[in-house]
Amino acid sequence: MSGFPERARVVIVGLGGIVGASVAHHLIARGWDDIVGTDKSGIPTDTGSTAHASDFCYATSHDNLTCWTTLYSIDFYEKIGHYARIGGIEVARVGDDGRMDEIRRKVDSARAFGTRARLIDPADIKAKFPLLEESMVQGGLWDPDAGLVIPRSQTVAGKLVDQAVADGKLQAFANTSAKSLVIENGRVKGVATDRGTIHADYVVVCAGLWGRLIAEMAGEDLPVMPVDHPLTFFGPYTEFAGTGKRSAGRCCATRATRPICATRAIPRPPKADRSSGATTKSTSRASCIPATSWRRNRRGCRPPSATSTWSRSSRRWSGQSS
Repeated sequence: MSGFPERARVVIVGLGGIVGASVAHHLIARGWDDIVGTDKSGIPTDTGSTAHASDFCYATSHDNLTCWTTLYSIDFYEKIGHYARIGGIEVARVGDDGRMDEIRRKVDSARAFGTRARLIDPADIKAKFPLLEESMVQGGLWDPDAGLVIPRSQTVAGKLVDQAVADGKLQAFANTSAKSLVIENGRVKGVATDRGTIHADYVVVCAGLWGRLIAEMAGEDLPVMPVDHPLTFFGPYTEFAGTGKRSAGRCCATRATRPICATRAIPRPPKADRSSGATTKSTSRASCIPATSWRRNRRGCRPPSATSTWSRSSRRWSGQSS
């Protein structure tokens, strides 16, 4: 690659994440070129949110924009062969009538905004997610279009960037931090990086939780705040034996004050039965791993032996079966 350019039509700050990579892809699909993307980490990112995203896609929400963009994303991932439409469940425990009311409202919103979500009873929940105790839930929401980006949205980001670079429409610069914005007459006209300054007609900030720092360079306050939460993986599950699915592990995560629990059951290619694979969401604090336990056991998983080491790429201990 040639040296760092001094000018481009578009500069994308945060190219390594799925948002930045998607912006580049969609601009090129609409005829744009002369695009430069930078990222403070690798491309695809190895430190940003995309690097450790759960990769769940739920289209159910109380606003039309979120439903529309998620349905679009599901369709996009599926067309390029990176989506498992396994379905998703949100449940309300027995005695939590407020949660059940919220699920009913969510289904009403989902239907109004074009999703296929519907209410299901405890027997249906048990049939779709056999590991759940039927007597502990009073009902739930079933979204047949929910699923997982496979193998990772991080992988998709890398592919989108590689294709754009190969087509000659994009120049990508990893490990290139944005130091300041070039502002002329109240407009952002470029980005100063540790490789040099590049001027552009448009600057697109896709920096995720670092977006607030970029906004401060222009004197703006972007209300973005990172939230730390544990994420644990368990497996394998013998309960999936003979179902045509392989368990990718059960994960349990808490985000702010609302815990989320899920099981990833990924179909075997090419024509696996997806009827019983589902991701689930729960608001039960009791079902989540305490942070102290998570730190002690490295993501909640006990090592098979004292000499085992944790692999970030495979998300399992050495010597642990897949």
